[in-house]
Amino acid sequence: MKLSVIVPVLNEKNTLEKVIEKLLTVDIPMDKEIIIVDDNSTDGSSQIMDSLYEKYKPVIKVIHKKQTEGKGNAIQSATPLITGDVVIIQDADMEYNIEEYRVLVKPFIEQTAEVVFGSRFMGKIEKMAPQNMIANRILTFLANFLYGLKITDEATAYKLIKADLFRKFKMQAKRFEFCPELLAKAALGKHKITEIPITYRARTVKEGKKIKWHDLITAINTLIRYRITGFKEN
Repeated sequence: MKLSVIVPVLNEKNTLEKVIEKLLTVDIPMDKEIIIVDDNSTDGSSQIMDSLYEKYKPVIKVIHKKQTEGKGNAIQSATPLITGDVVIIQDADMEYNIEEYRVLVKPFIEQTAEVVFGSRFMGKIEKMAPQNMIANRILTFLANFLYGLKITDEATAYKLIKADLFRKFKMQAKRFEFCPELLAKAALGKHKITEIPITYRARTVKEGKKIKWHDLITAINTLIRYRITGFKEN
């Protein structure tokens, strides 16, 4: 089996190389490919990506976007390049522990899951700001209420999904509403979401955190919209 790691990047020069090196060295029972999408970075991240590509191709693929369009758009750009069996989205910061890929991919190896979420609230959280904690709780409660779920972490960045199913979802998200869209489509398609405890160390806005309060409103709207309109896999 192969794991396709999509890495959306916007101005992450301080952590990008470290993240990619960890992705390359983490020991999992799968082959890996890494698709880095530059969302028009202006801090030197683009040059770091090109250097990594030259050093590690063909394991690494790089896409440079000509304008900043958001995380969801970056993921959509990477989708045609996926050749793996399982997809994970990896932010280019150090908030999540890449070593935990070992446990996250296990249900796919054992063929017991189609969708896996790494749950911070089942694991360990460090330094999450109170407002972000509240936002996470709101989204998780709403997701469970609207879709009849019993998950603990709607907004986790560690979402893994079988590649063929991911293609069927035909994601439309432009920014951070990628997370509620994927959850909604999985729930509407009756695909069980398996949660696995993970660790999380939040960074601050000063350190580069980009999500804003208006993204919470967009996420809420996304959950409600798909509950009303539904979704059918092609």
